[in-house]
Amino acid sequence: GSLRGRHSRVPRAEGRAPGSMAGQLHPPAMGGRTAWGVSEVHSRPTDDPTDLLKIQQAQKEFAAREQQRLNRLKEMDRSAEDILEARRQRKASFELTKINVEEFKKKQADALRRLQEAKEKRRLEKKQKKKDNPDHKKAKKVKKKKKKKKESSSSSSESESSSSSSSSESEAVKKREDKKRKAEIEEPPKPKSKAEEAVEAEAKRRAEEIKAKEKEIKRKAKEQLALWEAEQKRKEAEAEAKRQMEAKKKADEAEAKRQAEARRKAEEADSKRQADAAEAARKKAEADARRELFQTGATRRAQEAASRRKAELAERGLGNPVAGGYYEKQRVMAARDITVKGNLVVKAGTPGIIVGPSETDPAQRIAVAFTMRADGGEGNLNCVPKELKKG
Repeated sequence: GSLRGRHSRVPRAEGRAPGSMAGQLHPPAMGGRTAWGVSEVHSRPTDDPTDLLKIQQAQKEFAAREQQRLNRLKEMDRSAEDILEARRQRKASFELTKINVEEFKKKQADALRRLQEAKEKRRLEKKQKKKDNPDHKKAKKVKKKKKKKKESSSSSSESESSSSSSSSESEAVKKREDKKRKAEIEEPPKPKSKAEEAVEAEAKRRAEEIKAKEKEIKRKAKEQLALWEAEQKRKEAEAEAKRQMEAKKKADEAEAKRQAEARRKAEEADSKRQADAAEAARKKAEADARRELFQTGATRRAQEAASRRKAELAERGLGNPVAGGYYEKQRVMAARDITVKGNLVVKAGTPGIIVGPSETDPAQRIAVAFTMRADGGEGNLNCVPKELKKG
């Protein structure tokens, strides 16, 4: 079928053949809706098929771009809330970077110092090299002379091979330059006019003004920098003081909370202990009451005798009975020398007082506090009854 369209033909591009349509193609706008040079195909029998295919391809690309643009708009419309939320989060989490001016100055000063040290090191090495090798400079001069001589010989050979006209012209130029140089040397400098002096004075004044302005700008910049640094230090000090105050407040609150908790626990433990003691006393009283109900006459008489015996011992200053028929707080003395692992601890006849039953063997041993020990030790000594006698 024919590729002829319904609309009017597109004018041919200037400078193209009448049957060519390549002049209609232009690069379209990237991603936009504009399609420069994209139109329907209007062909003639004389048109180039390659150009027609190019136009058709451009139309297809434009349609695909338009569809992609519409899809992007739909996707953005669907995810508008997500985009706004992501932007809010980025804005909220944005942190302004802070540059430490003193640290930056220190780094720059260190870099400059290293450069100066490297430069001074190279200079000293070069000086030492010249001192160590004094013939090096002479050799260098001789080498330069040889090179100049070689260049001059090559230039002279080239000049000899050149035409005579060029040599005559170069000689004439040299003569004119020599003449001009001599005239400049012989001619005294001309005095400057007032206008030239005024121009020079004005230029000098402007240079001084520019220099003064630069100094003023630098001074103001330094003042602003100093003010900014002072403000930064003040803010940092305030932040540090605030941080310390908050830390102290938190520590005080934690300490008060801990003390209140400790008091509460102590009060609870004390109340629990009192309740336990009251409960134990109540149970003991109940048990004693029940025991009294079922006591026989012999049991009652035995208890009464025990209480009388205890009262008598108390009157004599003695305590509870211990092993061997002795009593607490009773005065005794060593019946013989007492040794521990072959070492003499207490000599025979040393007086002492019974403290009570031995903690390790209360049924067989007695804890005695002797007035003096042969080994120089201190503390009670656990003895068997046969090692003691009444004092």
